[in-house]
Amino acid sequence: MVFAGLVSVADWIASNEDHFPPVDGNDIDLSQYLTRATQQAQLATSALGWNRLPVAQSPATFTELFPKLQGGPNGMQSLCGQMVAAADKPFLLLVEAPMGQGKTEAALWAADLAQTCLGHGGLYYALPTQATSNQMFLRMREFLQHRYPSENVSFHLLHGLANLNESFAELRSKAAEAASNFRPSHVGHDDGAPGTLVAWEWFCARKRGLLAPFAVGTIDQALLAALTTRHMFVRLFGLAGKTVILDEVHAYDAYMSTLLKRLIEWLSALGANVVLLSATLPAEKRRDLVAAYAGNDAIAHSCGYPRVSWVSGSDVRCKPIPVTESKTVRVVPSSSGTNGALSLLAEKLQGGGCVAWICNTVGHAQDAFRALDGDSRFSDADRILFHARFMVEDRLRLEKTVLERFGKPKRDGANMRPRKAVVVATQVIEQSLDLDFDWILTELSPVDLMLQRIGRLHRHRRGERPAPLSTPELCWLEPESGAEGRPAFGPSAFIYEPYILLRTLRLLKRESSRQLMLPADVEAWIEAVYGKPEAETDSEYVKWRQEMEQHRPGFA
Repeated sequence: MVFAGLVSVADWIASNEDHFPPVDGNDIDLSQYLTRATQQAQLATSALGWNRLPVAQSPATFTELFPKLQGGPNGMQSLCGQMVAAADKPFLLLVEAPMGQGKTEAALWAADLAQTCLGHGGLYYALPTQATSNQMFLRMREFLQHRYPSENVSFHLLHGLANLNESFAELRSKAAEAASNFRPSHVGHDDGAPGTLVAWEWFCARKRGLLAPFAVGTIDQALLAALTTRHMFVRLFGLAGKTVILDEVHAYDAYMSTLLKRLIEWLSALGANVVLLSATLPAEKRRDLVAAYAGNDAIAHSCGYPRVSWVSGSDVRCKPIPVTESKTVRVVPSSSGTNGALSLLAEKLQGGGCVAWICNTVGHAQDAFRALDGDSRFSDADRILFHARFMVEDRLRLEKTVLERFGKPKRDGANMRPRKAVVVATQVIEQSLDLDFDWILTELSPVDLMLQRIGRLHRHRRGERPAPLSTPELCWLEPESGAEGRPAFGPSAFIYEPYILLRTLRLLKRESSRQLMLPADVEAWIEAVYGKPEAETDSEYVKWRQEMEQHRPGFA
């Protein structure tokens, strides 16, 4: 596959007649042709931006890479750094830790160590959505600028709407300027201003994005390398020898999880490093992911949550992450409909605050927002509707607004957080986006996604929050009763497995009398839903389970 990819890429470059004009085959000296073709190849690769990878001369410490983070690496980050620094072969690193613990920084440090310690180069950071990819693009841009202050670095954004991203457009513009100033005498040297990040146009064409040395994008761009599609070998060639970071690996359904395992098998065969990040991963999925990289006969060792699992050659192990900080969250039910939900919101916002109302479908979010927007009790609050079905320009604008107002506090002290606000949103805010709300109201979803939503509660250190919102609390709306008293999950049943929703509902009702302890209770809650099922006699529940088993063979 790597050889096929190499030949295809070489053929694409050599087919450009601007760099390789036709020659008369009847009057040619092969030795002179070889010399000229070699010079043309050097010129072509430089002009197209196929520059050498930036070289880090020695491993960087965590503090050197992230000087703005106070206190140095935490226990999880230190453990990841130690494992990668000691590696002598390609590796898989699976980090399971609570939301907001710095898994992104741990992954970037691991990738940087892989380059300096193993001689591997390049990085692809894959995320579940375009919104999370856009935010990560900005974070990784800052990381690369700091890491390579005097080198020209090729950096790309890969998803269907990447061309509309302002930051990516800026890098493409810099590349176009560098290309217009290109001089053949510079062959063999980086082009463009020293310390500049650029997005070379050649890599922006279809099928070529993964060939770029550094890129951030959606998971589907990498999964295409595991499908029998045209030029899959080019995508595999682009990933070979790199570090591939796959974030929020719990977020994928049965179909995508199958593709993910096959992709990891390919990455293992290609000598790529894989870093998997998750806050809430069922034991079954962890075993599958480890086996995909290490081989089906590998045994995924288990240790207490939070943990780091490691595969390198025949070395398969698991180490617990030391817990230095805990968080207590109230998870309370409400049987209110829309009117009751609005009353709850009005009560919670009496002293101000920023809250989120998370719906499982765009239709429900739109209905909730219309009710909210027409309620005079919220006339003095910022009201925002955020989902993935807006027109592109509106969606990008909303995404930027939400991140500015509810994201991490600005280092320069500027405060854009409103005094009183309600964000009505779908699942677009539940993962990877670094958002912080004072209170959350949500529809029922599978337990791992409920925990992700909890991860947006009191996420950042701030001053005093409004008194009614001073304690982290997630309020979940109980589904209405349907036929024979069974829960009616409505449209949510078309998005999530009804059987998983049922088991989540039972768990939440059973645990409603006590508070959730993070991270201590995370694994117990996950396994209560995804572990060995209870004995069930209700025919409808049995039917839901049988339907799910058809989608997920081997469940529990």
